[in-house]
Formats: sequence, structure tokens, C-alpha cells
Amino acid sequence: MHFSVPQSGSVVNSLLRRCTKENPLIRPFLLVAALLLSSLSSASAETLTVNSSADSGGTCPGLTCTLRQAILTANPGDTITFSNGITNITLTSVELYVDKDVSINGPGANQLVIQRSTENGALNIRVFNIAFSAHVSISGLTVADGILASGGGIGNRGTLTLTECMISRNIGDSGGGIHNFTGGSLNIVDTTIYDNSTGSNGAGSGIYNSQGGTVVITNSTISGNDAGNQGGGIYNLGTVTVTNSTVFNNNAVSPDGGGGIYSVSGAAVNARNTIIARNTASGGSSDFKGSLSSQGYNFIGANTASLTITGDTTGNQFGDPKLGSLQDNGGSTLTHAPHPDSKALDTGSSSGFPTDQRGFPRPVDNPSITNVSGGDGSDIGAFETQASTPTPSPTPKPATLGNISTRLRIGTGDRVMIAGFIIQGSAPKKVLIRGIGPSLAAFGISNAITNPRLELYDSTETIGRNDNWQATQLGGVITSNQAEEIQNLGFAPNNSSESALIATVPPGKYTAILQGVNDATGVGLVEVYDLNTTSGSLLANISTRGFVESADNVMIGGFIVVTKPTKVIIRAIGPSLTQFHVPDALANPQLELHDGSAIIARNNDWQTTQIGGLITTDQAVDIQNSQLAPTHSAESAIILTLQPGSYTAVVRGFNDTSGNALVEVYSLE
Repeated sequence: MHFSVPQSGSVVNSLLRRCTKENPLIRPFLLVAALLLSSLSSASAETLTVNSSADSGGTCPGLTCTLRQAILTANPGDTITFSNGITNITLTSVELYVDKDVSINGPGANQLVIQRSTENGALNIRVFNIAFSAHVSISGLTVADGILASGGGIGNRGTLTLTECMISRNIGDSGGGIHNFTGGSLNIVDTTIYDNSTGSNGAGSGIYNSQGGTVVITNSTISGNDAGNQGGGIYNLGTVTVTNSTVFNNNAVSPDGGGGIYSVSGAAVNARNTIIARNTASGGSSDFKGSLSSQGYNFIGANTASLTITGDTTGNQFGDPKLGSLQDNGGSTLTHAPHPDSKALDTGSSSGFPTDQRGFPRPVDNPSITNVSGGDGSDIGAFETQASTPTPSPTPKPATLGNISTRLRIGTGDRVMIAGFIIQGSAPKKVLIRGIGPSLAAFGISNAITNPRLELYDSTETIGRNDNWQATQLGGVITSNQAEEIQNLGFAPNNSSESALIATVPPGKYTAILQGVNDATGVGLVEVYDLNTTSGSLLANISTRGFVESADNVMIGGFIVVTKPTKVIIRAIGPSLTQFHVPDALANPQLELHDGSAIIARNNDWQTTQIGGLITTDQAVDIQNSQLAPTHSAESAIILTLQPGSYTAVVRGFNDTSGNALVEVYSLE
């Protein structure tokens, strides 16, 4: 993955570093954050991060960015995400009205709930209202407890995609969970809609699709919804297409209610590899009322007079599919798993979809079960039984830090930029290191260094160097001309005076030093790219030391957390550098941590916690217990579990003081 100087006005994600050439100062477990902040303006899409669970107010970006304010602030094309620690947002005023093209990406439906307040006296409001012509995607969250006549959970008049969501406990006379209005386009993927209801004469407790509305449901579960009249799972007046899904255990009170699906005359329901069974109604239309256009491999509970089936009936079955209860079977949403003796096992066709609702592989063909004609051995419905019982969720990869960079004003002597990293594991790792200067000017960075020079050290000696990337300097680990490879990899610097080198190095500690040719000074950027993320080693434990000034010449460093949430401690070190004979140490370093769009934590003096953003409780004891507490009380530290993503640490001196400082990031896992 390539992160370079951004063309947007917010934080840029990049690379990290760890270092010390002469000094042993930067210990092996040092991880340094260093990413590039620049005050640039751009029309490109931005990411707003919600870090407050309040109903409304705040500023986005900012330390108190609410979801409502993020929606108001967002421009078309922007993305809204959520900080660690935001697990529940309760609406107490009005619905969330989305009238622009945005993406709202939660951490997982089992980790974040957006809900109407259920306190006594709370207003009856819908949770989300998607406006006509808006193109909206919502993923990784639960929508709950909304109450409104037309769509208690969600009302959609635009184009809405729901992915890996749960819609639960909502109430509405036409659409307890979701009302898709005339002209609305609703795409539901890997989602569970359950335990929604309507009033005594209501229809479509799960989904109500109006005439002229289009609903496409894939790899999803509709279960346990209860309609006061018709359409326990779905009430359809428009067009509904259901693939690899399960409509199970829904109820309608009306005798002809269509406990699973009620489709009026003239409306269309298309189904493939889908279970519609064990639904109930007062009369004979328990599973389906109306006309079903079959595309093959469906499992329908009751073939009654109220159901007309047309189209391709290949592989269709009737009866009890024998499914387990709705529960956590892996992934972030709830599903029904087939019993071992279910006739839905291996009798379907996956329709080309490579995974089931939970993200597990599909198809998994059990050789002891004979496949039906034309089938591929997949299970019918939203759930694919694996060859062996999976863990509740796929085993995550080890967390790593990737692609690291630091921007700083480079001086001479002890004020050059010293950046280091550690290769951990059992295999050599191929990295590309760049020293950037002149091309920073194009991004509004003044006083960029005109001719940066790179040197790479292992623990004892120089193993590579470069000045001007088009002219390879042979020696150490550099044994052949690298200019063409740098160009072909897409990492060629924009200016011929900038530096780059490629090195394949064994596990160990390494230091990159960036300085100006002929003692030139100015703002520079040093970057480390991991060119082989699949090797048996990882880029880790990184830090940067340099001279911190004020204004635009503070230390700006960033890092990327990849593969899974990771607990880290970030430190800004100054006074204790003097014991390592570092001159002009910064007397009182302050630390700020940014995610993609906002400050999410800050600290000045590690023994005094600054509450705000992701920091909600006192951290001094945790920092002390980590065995990585700074040795001087004026130094700063933050300890957090961070979601995968890009982060930036900014180090500045209290009252704009200057001096040599060190920024570090340690993994605590």
C-alpha cells in the first residue's frame, strides 16, 4: 500500500520509524508514530470521525463530533466513521435525516447501536430517514427501537445500501424495521432484520416495500418479526429479489397474512437459493402469499393454495429446513444454522457468491451428501456450514504497524532527522525508504529541504545510502542499479534531487538518517514502505528523533494499524534524552493523537490525564503498569486500543519552546 504526501487538507497516512544511530536511546520496543499533517485544501472526499455519543451538537472534525453533526457537516462523497469507545448512540430529539451521498461505516453490528431513546416520555421517532435522490451506504451497526408509522427503523426514498447491519426492535404500521418508499432503491447485504413489529393493522414488520420500490436482498436473514396484519417478514407492492437468504420464524396475524412474505397482485418477488419457512399466520398462507418467481434451489415451508410459483423450479424443496435458533454463529450479525440432518445442506447453488452472511467460504461441499442436479454443493439460505465447526469469527491476523513516515524540519549536527524501525519475525523483509524534500513545496509546505540525503544503518554500520534516487550508490545491501525498480514499483520521488533506496534486510534493528547535502536545512519527510507484507516478518517498533520547533515545524508523525484492534502506548520524550548525551532536549513535550479527521487524544505530563476524545478515564496507573512510563514527569504519554486505520502523532513544546525530542509507539500486545 502506498501512502505519500496527501492532496487533501486533513491527515495523511504513511509510515513510521524507530531510530538511533549513535545512541542506544531508542530501544527495540519503540514504535514511533509519524504521519504527515499539512494545511492544504482539497475537493477530495474526507472522513469525519464520530467521537461523541451525544444526540447532537459538537464540531466535526473535533473532540466532540456527534453523528448528527457529522451528517450535517459532511459533503457529498464523504465517509463517516466512529472512534473506539463509541458503542451506543441514543437519539432523544429527532430522526437522523440524510440528504446527501455519504457512507456511514460502523465497527460492526455487534459493536455499535444507533437507537431511539426508550426512556419514559421519549419521543416516537424513526432512526434514519434517507432523502429522495441521496445515495447512502450504512454498514457495521445496529438500528434499534425506532417508532414511526412508516418505517420505525429506517425510511428510504433514495438509494440505500445496508451491509453487515442489524435492524431490530423497531415499530411501524407500514414497515416496522424498514419502509422503502415509492421510487426507493434498497440493497440489503449480509444483514439481519429481526424482532421488529407493527401495530394491530400494520403490514411488513420486517420490510414494507411500496409500489414502485425496489428491494434486493443478498446473504441476509429476516427472522422473528411480527406483523399485526399482513407480511410478517416482507410486505411487497413493488419488486423484491432475494438470493442466498433466510426468511424464517416471522408471523402475521391476518388469516391470509403471509407470515413470511406477502406480495400483492401485480408485484414481483424473485428468489434463488433462499429459505422461506417456519413462518406463521392465522390462516393457510403461513410462508408466502402471492406469486413467487423462482430462480431455483429454494426451500419453502408450505406449498399452499395462496402461493403461486413460476419460473425455474430446479432444486426447489418443501417442508421443514430444520434450522437452529437465531444466534451468534460467527461474524457480526445473528444467523440460523442448519441442523446436521437439514435437507438444506449441500442442496443449493451459490449463485456465484464466494461467502455466506458471516463472511465464511461458500460453497463448502460435504462429500457425504449428494448434490442436486445443477447445484454446486452449497447450502440453501444465508448460512453455509463449514467442513469443521468454525470459531465464532474468523481468526484475525496478528496486528501490525504499516507504512510509516515522519515530517520535520531538518537541521545540522544533532538536529538531523533520525528514524528507526525493527524487523520482527523469521524472514527477511524488503523495504523501500525515501527522503523527500523539494516536492513538499507543491503541498504548501514552506522552506522544504532542497537536496535530502539518506543513510541506512543496521546496529553497527552503514548498509546503504542514496543522494538523488536516479543515481544508485552501490555498497552494503545495495548491489545493483535500483532506479528502474523504484520507478516500476510506483515509488519514484517527484523530484530528481530526492532520495530512495530498496533494501532486503534480515530481522533486526535499523536506522535511517535524513540530512541535507552540504549541511542544507529545511523541512523533510522520511518514509518507509513495506514491500512484502506477506513474508514471515513484520515492520514494527518504530520511533523518530528530531529537533522540534514551533508553528509548522513541530514534529508530525504517523502510523497505520492494520489487521485488528491493537493496544499501544504513544510517548513524547524530551528531558530524559540528556542522559544519552543528546543536546538541547525539549524541556516539556506535548502530545496530540489524530485519526483521519480529528484530535482523538492529547496529553501534557503523563501523570496528569487529559480527558477527552477516546480518553474517558485516568490513565496514569495503566501507563505505570505498562512498564513504559516516561522517566520524567514533564514527558507525555497516551495509552489506547486503536482500531485498524491511520493515526498521526504531533509533538510540540509547551509554550512553543523548542528542542530535541523523541516520539515513540509501543505495541502492548
